[in-house]
Amino acid sequence: MIEAQTIDISHDAVLVAGEDFPPASEVHIEIELEELGWQRLAAAVVRRQAVGTDGVRMAATFADAATAGGREAIAAFVQRHLV
Repeated sequence: MIEAQTIDISHDAVLVAGEDFPPASEVHIEIELEELGWQRLAAAVVRRQAVGTDGVRMAATFADAATAGGREAIAAFVQRHLV
């Protein structure tokens, strides 16, 4: 697991910053849903950008099945597939 800071998050994507991100086309992002607590969702990496000498910002989109319909759909997806 790699520690990262959330810079921005929407219903279908997340922008995180951290160090030593491995090269990957898919990652798992842990998010806290008020109704369900901490959950782990697969996300596809769509952009990676170096920041300074050690930092990296990475943008990733959540699986379409989880995000069509916003927060309620993410909660439903988690209920169906992860809980």
